[in-house]
Amino acid sequence: MAGAYAAVVSLRHVLEDILHPTRQWILLDRRQIQSLLENITSFQHFLEDYQALLTSKPEAEDGLESQMAKASYAAEDIIESFVLDQILAPSQVQVERILTCFSQDFPKVMQDVDSIEKKVMEIKEKIGVVKDQQPVNSLQPAAGFSRIVAPGRYCLAKSTYRMSKGEHLGEQLYKHLFGWRYLIVMDDMWSTDVWDEVKLFFPNNSNKSQIMVTTRLSNVAAHFGPDAPHEMNFLDEDKSWNLFCEKVFLEAACPPELEEIGKKIAKGCGGLPLALVVIAGLVAKSEKTTEKWEYIAENQEMMSNALKYYL
Repeated sequence: MAGAYAAVVSLRHVLEDILHPTRQWILLDRRQIQSLLENITSFQHFLEDYQALLTSKPEAEDGLESQMAKASYAAEDIIESFVLDQILAPSQVQVERILTCFSQDFPKVMQDVDSIEKKVMEIKEKIGVVKDQQPVNSLQPAAGFSRIVAPGRYCLAKSTYRMSKGEHLGEQLYKHLFGWRYLIVMDDMWSTDVWDEVKLFFPNNSNKSQIMVTTRLSNVAAHFGPDAPHEMNFLDEDKSWNLFCEKVFLEAACPPELEEIGKKIAKGCGGLPLALVVIAGLVAKSEKTTEKWEYIAENQEMMSNALKYYL
């Protein structure tokens, strides 16, 4: 369940970002992207609403979750590759070739997604009555310890306020955590409003339960009390280069002919781990040649566009 849900949510974020008005430079058919977004949103709601039933009756989904995950990862990979290729394209002729390739690959993904959507609708029709008769309780604690990993931004707030059989999910969360020792991780929080809305649903059990929040905003970090937050320092050039190589070459070594230009690209990320990971991910999908990497290093605008798209 977690793998499918993570894949679906990740793709949904990418699609929503592409449809943002500031992403007009991405030359994709926005109607196609909107159609895919609607299907993916349907998948997300299905996984949320039918989680308990799918967990208790695995035969009901018959590999559907793995199909969702596979299709979502495939779509995200094709879209990200297209964006990278468009950024790196040296001419309009090359851009047109990239669009042609995309127009051949993307319909295959949409066909898989449409097929999954039909299965989702069939399952909803078959088990809809059963679902209406059963309360949804998707939180399963381990012995003596309850662990929930939740995303930041507005995702947890939205899911907390979803209605389930007339009961507030936040109240269910509070009742479920009450008396247990738990760890909550809220990653990449962008607004203090999220915390203010959900904090009441985390009981103080006086048993060293912990809530950890990560954020890139200092005002959000300061919102959590007088204790100084743990700040991540910028990486020096050596650590930046090591992280860059790890993401581009995995366990292999960087070819000697690419080391100088590679260090230049890594240095251009300013010691920001997230920027290094993003740029390394883009570079990893490009040709590993001196000419291609020099083109990347010389095009600061390319790097800016890439970071705006991913960050």
